[in-house]
Amino acid sequence: MTETNTSNRKIAGVKETDAAKTSRIPIKIIPQPIQRKPEWIRMKVPDSGRYQEIKKILRENNLHTVCEEASCPNIGE
Repeated sequence: MTETNTSNRKIAGVKETDAAKTSRIPIKIIPQPIQRKPEWIRMKVPDSGRYQEIKKILRENNLHTVCEEASCPNIGE
């Protein structure tokens, strides 16, 4: 009898994560450090009273906007 290596086989109902999931991809994934956005593309968030008022209301209700999640440069508009 021959032994089979079951470590590379996907088992139904078992969720693969991290290295186990990417080990079956023929192209190896090399982790890269997260690169920061260049200074010229960054924009400071407007610090107007109205913006702070809206942000306070959102926090009181435990809400977040799409612009906050996506780091949208137009968040102050």
